[in-house]
Amino acid sequence: KLHVPAVLEAQCVRMLKDPKSRALVDNFVAQWLNLRNLTAIQPDTGRFPTFNEELRDAMRKETELFVQGVIQEDRNILELLDSKYTYLNDRLAQHYGIQGVEGHEFRRVSLTDSRRGGLITHASILTLTSNPTRTSPVKRGKWVLEQILGVPPPPPPPNVPELKEANGKELTGTLKERMEQHRKDPGCASCHARLDPMGFGLENYNAVGGWRDVDAGLPVDASGVLPGG
Repeated sequence: KLHVPAVLEAQCVRMLKDPKSRALVDNFVAQWLNLRNLTAIQPDTGRFPTFNEELRDAMRKETELFVQGVIQEDRNILELLDSKYTYLNDRLAQHYGIQGVEGHEFRRVSLTDSRRGGLITHASILTLTSNPTRTSPVKRGKWVLEQILGVPPPPPPPNVPELKEANGKELTGTLKERMEQHRKDPGCASCHARLDPMGFGLENYNAVGGWRDVDAGLPVDASGVLPGG
């Protein structure tokens, strides 16, 4: 009878509502979002003194509960990218600067602005796509291309210099300005034109996913131009 569409749909709904559907989150979702890599990330606690294991666990729990809710409640899949709610406890709410959340238990919280909402603004994702001491627009852009859009960029060409220098010259200025100088290298430009704009758009989030308006004493410029203009 599973060949009967109505029967098949009913059985899918039944299984998704079963607690065993948690395996979708523990296995598929953790692999899809690279969430398992979060345990290996070690932000510089000198620069980010509020980061600890409790916060790391809360970051991961938010993402797990969020995706689980979309699955089990059969919510619109676009909420994975843009939602008006998330799941918080007091520790993560404090990290996000959201008031009125008390206690260790997680609960669904309505959001009042556009700074949070959707997987890409989760501290878990923003932390695992950063470097220990700073954000990485390249890693963040690459993550969006691969995990969300399914169009991974080609690997970088061999012998491309690190960000700190290009053509033998020390790069200066803000992170965005240094990256733009880096992109002047013809071997870097084509891929970075796809990677960087999406990463720049997330520059208001620091390397552990906290919101910021200023970086190193300079206003954050979170603008970028996509390859299509």
